[in-house]
Amino acid sequence: MGIFEVVRAGTVLPPFTPDEADTAPAEVMAFRAALQAADAILIATPEYAMGIPGVLKNAIDWTVGSCEFAHKPTALITCTASGEIAHPAMIEVLRVLEAGITDATTLLMPHNRAKLRADGTFIDAEAERQVRGVIEALAAAIGSR
Repeated sequence: MGIFEVVRAGTVLPPFTPDEADTAPAEVMAFRAALQAADAILIATPEYAMGIPGVLKNAIDWTVGSCEFAHKPTALITCTASGEIAHPAMIEVLRVLEAGITDATTLLMPHNRAKLRADGTFIDAEAERQVRGVIEALAAAIGSR
């Protein structure tokens, strides 16, 4: 099962508990397995209250000891009003996890409401070019493994 299937299925991960890290619930094991099976990881996230959204941080916390991000090609796109706090924080978290993230696979998209329509299509051609660049860099990272 790919990561998209895990997300689409509405899998909800329980709150991370360090005491359960080695004996994780079935939902967590499925999430970890999907990450392991993935060729790459693309995280597209909003900034929330100047930080990493809690649900995303919780999911990542479940992988700290099991190392699913280690050396895996990873991209991060942060869509936000400003992003000067959450984006660098998320990059640092991914680096601690030894994710295969590079400058070419990260994008901070400030003022995203002026660049994207509600349906996810682009208003701004430069923003679309930047997102395509991140995805192309991620694809190249997969090809170089």
